[in-house]
Amino acid sequence: MRVLFLIQHYNMPSSRARVLDLLPYLSRERLDFEVVTYPKSFLNKLQLLRSVKYFDIVYLQKKLLSPPEAAILRKFAKKLIFDFDDAIMYKHDVQGGHLSRTRCFKFRNIVRKADLIIAGNRTLAKYAMKHNKNVVVIPTGVPTDVPVHDYNAQKREVRIGWIGGNVSLFYLEMLTPILNKLSKCVPFKLVVISGAKPKMPDIEMEFIPWSLQNQYEKLSQLDIGIMPLPKTPYAEGKCGYKALQYMAVGIPSVCSKVGDIAEIIEHGKEGMLVEDPGDFLDSLLILIQNPSLRKELGQKGRQKVIEHYSLGVIAKYLVRSLRENL
Repeated sequence: MRVLFLIQHYNMPSSRARVLDLLPYLSRERLDFEVVTYPKSFLNKLQLLRSVKYFDIVYLQKKLLSPPEAAILRKFAKKLIFDFDDAIMYKHDVQGGHLSRTRCFKFRNIVRKADLIIAGNRTLAKYAMKHNKNVVVIPTGVPTDVPVHDYNAQKREVRIGWIGGNVSLFYLEMLTPILNKLSKCVPFKLVVISGAKPKMPDIEMEFIPWSLQNQYEKLSQLDIGIMPLPKTPYAEGKCGYKALQYMAVGIPSVCSKVGDIAEIIEHGKEGMLVEDPGDFLDSLLILIQNPSLRKELGQKGRQKVIEHYSLGVIAKYLVRSLRENL
Protein backbone atom coordinates (compact mmCIF):
# COMPACT_ATOMS: atom_id res chain seq x y z
CA MET A 1 0.00 0.00 0.00
CA ARG A 2 1.56 3.26 -1.18
CA VAL A 3 0.39 6.52 0.36
CA LEU A 4 0.97 10.06 -0.87
CA PHE A 5 0.72 12.54 2.00
CA LEU A 6 -0.21 16.02 0.80
CA ILE A 7 0.58 18.57 3.48
CA GLN A 8 0.34 22.35 3.52
CA HIS A 9 3.82 23.18 4.80
CA TYR A 10 6.65 21.47 6.63
CA ASN A 11 6.57 24.19 9.31
CA MET A 12 2.80 24.14 9.81
CA PRO A 13 1.84 22.70 13.23
CA SER A 14 -0.93 20.47 11.82
CA SER A 15 1.32 19.10 9.09
CA ARG A 16 3.98 18.30 11.66
CA ALA A 17 1.72 16.82 14.34
CA ARG A 18 -0.66 14.90 12.07
CA VAL A 19 1.85 13.61 9.50
CA LEU A 20 5.54 14.43 9.85
CA ASP A 21 5.95 13.31 13.47
CA LEU A 22 4.35 9.98 12.59
CA LEU A 23 6.61 9.10 9.67
CA PRO A 24 9.29 7.08 11.54
CA TYR A 25 6.55 5.04 13.21
CA LEU A 26 4.67 4.52 9.94
CA SER A 27 7.88 3.13 8.48
CA ARG A 28 8.01 0.63 11.33
CA GLU A 29 4.50 -0.43 10.34
CA ARG A 30 5.90 -1.05 6.83
CA LEU A 31 3.81 1.65 5.21
CA ASP A 32 5.24 2.85 1.89
CA PHE A 33 4.78 6.60 1.58
CA GLU A 34 5.93 9.91 0.16
CA VAL A 35 5.31 13.41 1.53
CA VAL A 36 4.70 16.40 -0.72
CA THR A 37 3.66 19.95 0.09
CA TYR A 38 0.59 20.93 -1.89
CA PRO A 39 1.94 22.98 -4.81
CA LYS A 40 0.99 26.56 -5.55
CA SER A 41 1.90 26.95 -9.22
CA PHE A 42 -0.25 25.54 -12.01
CA LEU A 43 2.69 23.64 -13.51
CA ASN A 44 3.57 21.98 -10.22
CA LYS A 45 -0.06 21.01 -9.70
CA LEU A 46 -0.07 19.29 -13.08
CA GLN A 47 3.09 17.41 -12.12
CA LEU A 48 1.44 16.32 -8.89
CA LEU A 49 -1.59 14.98 -10.72
CA ARG A 50 0.63 12.92 -12.99
CA SER A 51 2.18 11.24 -9.96
CA VAL A 52 -1.08 10.53 -8.14
CA LYS A 53 -1.80 7.41 -10.21
CA TYR A 54 1.26 5.67 -8.75
CA PHE A 55 -0.23 5.68 -5.25
CA ASP A 56 -3.00 3.62 -3.72
CA ILE A 57 -4.04 6.44 -1.38
CA VAL A 58 -3.84 10.21 -1.52
CA TYR A 59 -3.92 11.58 2.03
CA LEU A 60 -4.88 15.27 2.02
CA GLN A 61 -4.07 16.88 5.36
CA LYS A 62 -6.38 19.80 6.19
CA LYS A 63 -5.98 21.65 2.88
CA LEU A 64 -9.29 23.07 1.67
CA LEU A 65 -9.10 22.85 -2.10
CA SER A 66 -11.06 24.91 -4.59
CA PRO A 67 -13.89 22.92 -6.20
CA PRO A 68 -12.05 22.47 -9.53
CA GLU A 69 -8.88 21.27 -7.77
CA ALA A 70 -10.87 18.89 -5.59
CA ALA A 71 -12.69 17.48 -8.61
CA ILE A 72 -9.48 16.86 -10.53
CA LEU A 73 -7.72 15.29 -7.54
CA ARG A 74 -10.78 13.08 -6.96
CA LYS A 75 -10.69 11.95 -10.60
CA PHE A 76 -7.04 10.88 -10.54
CA ALA A 77 -6.75 9.53 -6.99
CA LYS A 78 -7.53 5.84 -6.55
CA LYS A 79 -8.54 6.50 -2.95
CA LEU A 80 -8.79 9.93 -1.32
CA ILE A 81 -8.51 10.58 2.42
CA PHE A 82 -9.15 13.94 4.06
CA ASP A 83 -7.67 14.54 7.53
CA PHE A 84 -8.43 17.56 9.70
CA ASP A 85 -7.81 18.57 13.31
CA ASP A 86 -9.48 21.99 13.63
CA ALA A 87 -12.92 23.47 13.04
CA ILE A 88 -11.66 24.82 9.73
CA MET A 89 -15.14 25.93 8.69
CA TYR A 90 -14.76 28.80 11.15
CA LYS A 91 -12.32 31.66 11.32
CA HIS A 92 -9.95 31.68 14.28
CA ASP A 93 -11.39 33.22 17.45
CA VAL A 94 -8.88 36.05 17.25
CA GLN A 95 -10.57 36.93 13.92
CA GLY A 96 -14.02 36.76 15.46
CA GLY A 97 -14.64 33.02 15.18
CA HIS A 98 -17.31 33.51 12.52
CA LEU A 99 -18.54 30.76 10.24
CA SER A 100 -16.96 31.27 6.82
CA ARG A 101 -19.23 30.51 3.86
CA THR A 102 -16.25 29.93 1.60
CA ARG A 103 -14.57 27.54 4.02
CA CYS A 104 -17.86 25.74 4.66
CA PHE A 105 -18.40 25.21 0.95
CA LYS A 106 -14.87 23.91 0.40
CA PHE A 107 -15.08 21.68 3.48
CA ARG A 108 -18.41 20.19 2.44
CA ASN A 109 -17.13 19.62 -1.08
CA ILE A 110 -13.90 17.80 -0.16
CA VAL A 111 -15.59 15.74 2.57
CA ARG A 112 -18.23 14.51 0.13
CA LYS A 113 -15.59 13.55 -2.41
CA ALA A 114 -13.29 11.68 -0.03
CA ASP A 115 -13.41 7.91 0.51
CA LEU A 116 -12.50 8.29 4.18
CA ILE A 117 -12.46 11.20 6.62
CA ILE A 118 -10.08 11.20 9.58
CA ALA A 119 -11.06 13.64 12.30
CA GLY A 120 -8.93 14.64 15.27
CA ASN A 121 -11.80 14.32 17.76
CA ARG A 122 -15.49 13.45 18.04
CA THR A 123 -16.67 17.03 17.73
CA LEU A 124 -14.97 17.36 14.35
CA ALA A 125 -16.21 13.92 13.31
CA LYS A 126 -19.81 15.10 13.80
CA TYR A 127 -19.22 17.96 11.36
CA ALA A 128 -17.86 15.55 8.75
CA MET A 129 -20.58 12.93 9.23
CA LYS A 130 -23.18 15.39 7.99
CA HIS A 131 -21.65 14.94 4.55
CA ASN A 132 -19.89 11.56 4.62
CA LYS A 133 -20.64 8.57 6.86
CA ASN A 134 -17.19 6.99 6.46
CA VAL A 135 -15.49 8.88 9.30
CA VAL A 136 -12.99 7.67 11.89
CA VAL A 137 -11.54 9.53 14.87
CA ILE A 138 -7.77 9.41 15.30
CA PRO A 139 -6.37 11.76 17.98
CA THR A 140 -3.17 13.70 17.49
CA GLY A 141 -0.18 11.92 18.98
CA VAL A 142 2.73 13.37 20.92
CA PRO A 143 6.31 12.14 21.42
CA THR A 144 6.93 10.38 24.73
CA ASP A 145 10.71 9.96 24.51
CA VAL A 146 11.04 13.48 25.91
CA PRO A 147 12.46 15.06 29.09
CA VAL A 148 10.19 14.40 32.08
CA HIS A 149 9.60 16.69 35.06
CA ASP A 150 11.90 15.94 38.01
CA TYR A 151 9.79 15.88 41.15
CA ASN A 152 12.91 15.39 43.28
CA ALA A 153 14.54 18.62 42.17
CA GLN A 154 15.18 21.34 44.72
CA LYS A 155 11.98 23.29 45.36
CA ARG A 156 11.58 26.82 44.04
CA GLU A 157 8.67 29.04 43.17
CA VAL A 158 5.93 27.25 41.26
CA ARG A 159 6.15 27.73 37.51
CA ILE A 160 2.81 27.85 35.69
CA GLY A 161 3.30 27.52 31.96
CA TRP A 162 1.58 27.91 28.61
CA ILE A 163 2.82 26.90 25.16
CA GLY A 164 1.34 27.91 21.82
CA GLY A 165 1.53 29.94 18.66
CA ASN A 166 1.32 33.72 18.40
CA VAL A 167 -2.27 33.68 17.17
CA SER A 168 -3.35 31.73 20.26
CA LEU A 169 -1.91 34.22 22.77
CA PHE A 170 -5.41 35.64 22.68
CA TYR A 171 -6.56 32.66 24.76
CA LEU A 172 -3.84 33.04 27.37
CA GLU A 173 -4.52 36.75 27.75
CA MET A 174 -8.10 35.93 28.80
CA LEU A 175 -6.64 34.74 32.11
CA THR A 176 -4.94 38.05 32.94
CA PRO A 177 -7.41 39.08 35.69
CA ILE A 178 -7.43 35.55 37.14
CA LEU A 179 -3.64 35.32 37.29
CA ASN A 180 -3.48 38.79 38.81
CA LYS A 181 -5.79 37.60 41.59
CA LEU A 182 -3.73 34.43 42.01
CA SER A 183 -0.53 36.46 42.42
CA LYS A 184 -2.10 38.17 45.43
CA CYS A 185 -2.72 34.77 47.06
CA VAL A 186 0.45 32.79 46.36
CA PRO A 187 3.82 33.40 44.70
CA PHE A 188 4.33 31.88 41.24
CA LYS A 189 5.96 32.65 37.93
CA LEU A 190 4.15 32.51 34.60
CA VAL A 191 6.25 30.93 31.85
CA VAL A 192 5.20 31.57 28.25
CA ILE A 193 6.70 29.50 25.44
CA SER A 194 5.69 31.12 22.18
CA GLY A 195 6.82 33.26 19.30
CA ALA A 196 5.81 36.51 20.99
CA LYS A 197 5.11 37.88 24.45
CA PRO A 198 1.50 38.16 25.58
CA LYS A 199 0.06 41.44 26.82
CA MET A 200 -0.43 40.62 30.50
CA PRO A 201 0.50 43.62 32.65
CA ASP A 202 1.55 43.25 36.30
CA ILE A 203 2.17 39.49 36.02
CA GLU A 204 5.67 38.18 36.73
CA MET A 205 6.56 36.39 33.54
CA GLU A 206 9.40 34.47 31.94
CA PHE A 207 9.22 34.49 28.16
CA ILE A 208 10.91 31.64 26.28
CA PRO A 209 11.00 31.81 22.46
CA TRP A 210 9.43 28.65 21.08
CA SER A 211 11.81 26.16 19.49
CA LEU A 212 11.00 22.78 17.98
CA GLN A 213 14.27 21.40 19.33
CA ASN A 214 13.90 22.38 23.00
CA GLN A 215 10.17 22.79 23.60
CA TYR A 216 9.85 19.59 25.64
CA GLU A 217 12.91 20.38 27.71
CA LYS A 218 11.35 23.73 28.63
CA LEU A 219 7.95 22.14 29.29
CA SER A 220 9.50 19.60 31.66
CA GLN A 221 10.76 22.49 33.81
CA LEU A 222 7.21 23.66 34.49
CA ASP A 223 5.13 22.59 37.48
CA ILE A 224 1.65 23.19 36.06
CA GLY A 225 0.38 23.68 32.51
CA ILE A 226 -2.65 25.73 31.55
CA MET A 227 -4.94 25.58 28.53
CA PRO A 228 -7.67 28.26 28.63
CA LEU A 229 -10.25 28.26 25.83
CA PRO A 230 -13.55 30.07 25.30
CA LYS A 231 -16.74 28.16 24.53
CA THR A 232 -16.86 28.99 20.84
CA PRO A 233 -17.40 26.73 17.80
CA TYR A 234 -13.78 27.17 16.74
CA ALA A 235 -12.39 26.34 20.18
CA GLU A 236 -14.78 23.37 20.52
CA GLY A 237 -12.91 21.75 17.64
CA LYS A 238 -9.53 21.91 19.38
CA CYS A 239 -7.84 18.54 19.87
CA GLY A 240 -6.12 19.22 23.21
CA TYR A 241 -2.56 19.12 21.88
CA LYS A 242 -1.25 21.42 24.64
CA ALA A 243 -2.77 19.19 27.30
CA LEU A 244 -1.14 16.14 25.73
CA GLN A 245 2.22 17.91 25.68
CA TYR A 246 1.93 18.72 29.38
CA MET A 247 0.97 15.12 30.12
CA ALA A 248 3.91 13.81 28.07
CA VAL A 249 6.42 15.59 30.32
CA GLY A 250 4.62 14.43 33.45
CA ILE A 251 3.06 17.65 34.74
CA PRO A 252 -0.60 18.27 35.61
CA SER A 253 -2.62 20.90 33.81
CA VAL A 254 -5.69 23.03 34.31
CA CYS A 255 -7.76 23.14 31.13
CA SER A 256 -11.02 24.69 30.05
CA LYS A 257 -13.67 22.01 29.67
CA VAL A 258 -14.30 22.80 26.03
CA GLY A 259 -14.78 20.37 23.17
CA ASP A 260 -13.46 16.87 23.70
CA ILE A 261 -10.84 17.63 26.37
CA ALA A 262 -12.75 15.38 28.81
CA GLU A 263 -11.89 12.49 26.47
CA ILE A 264 -8.21 13.17 27.21
CA ILE A 265 -8.21 14.26 30.85
CA GLU A 266 -10.38 12.81 33.59
CA HIS A 267 -10.92 15.60 36.08
CA GLY A 268 -8.99 15.00 39.29
CA LYS A 269 -7.15 12.01 37.87
CA GLU A 270 -4.74 13.31 35.20
CA GLY A 271 -5.46 17.03 35.54
CA MET A 272 -8.12 19.61 36.35
CA LEU A 273 -10.99 20.69 34.09
CA VAL A 274 -12.84 23.96 34.63
CA GLU A 275 -16.19 25.10 33.24
CA ASP A 276 -15.55 28.83 33.57
CA PRO A 277 -12.39 30.97 33.33
CA GLY A 278 -12.95 32.10 36.92
CA ASP A 279 -12.58 28.49 38.09
CA PHE A 280 -8.91 28.52 37.07
CA LEU A 281 -8.16 30.39 40.31
CA ASP A 282 -9.37 27.65 42.65
CA SER A 283 -7.84 24.80 40.62
CA LEU A 284 -4.45 26.50 40.37
CA LEU A 285 -4.48 27.25 44.10
CA ILE A 286 -5.15 23.58 44.86
CA LEU A 287 -2.25 22.42 42.68
CA ILE A 288 0.17 25.09 43.88
CA GLN A 289 -0.49 24.19 47.51
CA ASN A 290 -0.36 20.41 46.99
CA PRO A 291 2.96 19.21 45.50
CA SER A 292 2.04 15.56 46.11
CA LEU A 293 -1.18 16.00 44.12
CA ARG A 294 0.79 17.57 41.26
CA LYS A 295 3.07 14.55 41.20
CA GLU A 296 0.18 12.08 41.29
CA LEU A 297 -1.73 13.76 38.47
CA GLY A 298 1.39 14.35 36.40
CA GLN A 299 2.56 10.75 36.58
CA LYS A 300 -0.89 9.37 35.77
CA GLY A 301 -1.18 11.76 32.86
CA ARG A 302 2.13 10.67 31.40
CA GLN A 303 1.15 7.02 31.70
CA LYS A 304 -2.10 7.71 29.88
CA VAL A 305 -0.27 9.44 27.04
CA ILE A 306 2.18 6.55 26.70
CA GLU A 307 -0.68 4.05 26.49
CA HIS A 308 -3.12 5.95 24.28
CA TYR A 309 -1.58 9.02 22.64
CA SER A 310 2.07 8.21 21.89
CA LEU A 311 3.21 8.52 18.28
CA GLY A 312 3.73 4.78 18.02
CA VAL A 313 0.19 4.04 19.20
CA ILE A 314 -1.37 6.64 16.89
CA ALA A 315 0.63 5.31 13.92
CA LYS A 316 -0.82 1.85 14.53
CA TYR A 317 -4.34 3.33 14.68
CA LEU A 318 -3.76 5.12 11.39
CA VAL A 319 -2.37 2.12 9.50
CA ARG A 320 -5.16 -0.09 10.81
CA SER A 321 -7.78 2.45 9.68
CA LEU A 322 -6.27 2.67 6.22
CA ARG A 323 -6.28 -1.10 5.81
CA GLU A 324 -9.75 -1.66 7.30
CA ASN A 325 -11.60 1.17 5.57
CA LEU A 326 -10.06 1.21 2.11
